[in-house]
Amino acid sequence: MLLMNFPKQLGKEQTNYVMNKTPDGNYWWLRITGLTAGTEYAFQYLVDGSLKVGDPYSDKVLDPWNDSFITTATYPNLKAYPTGLPTGIVSILQTNAPAYNWAMPNFSRPDNT
Repeated sequence: MLLMNFPKQLGKEQTNYVMNKTPDGNYWWLRITGLTAGTEYAFQYLVDGSLKVGDPYSDKVLDPWNDSFITTATYPNLKAYPTGLPTGIVSILQTNAPAYNWAMPNFSRPDNT
């Protein structure tokens, strides 16, 4: 099950966010509609009804133990860790994310392998 940060929903079980499994049992998936392009959404997976975990493959996470050490000079407008029900690492999903403007024009991002 997916726990999203739609208003007052992160950390609460939502039956419309139950993951689907492919017929071969190898993959899980979920179609989410109604997202606003460019908006960051925090989420966790609810595993076996009790374990809340972030996506281990997420490009961006919120960390309740370490985010306080990130200055605004290092990362302006860092999304705040959601207070209340989540615990541990929270992943971020953003559709239509803006392109990053590299300070070094010759930088080549490594492959995600």
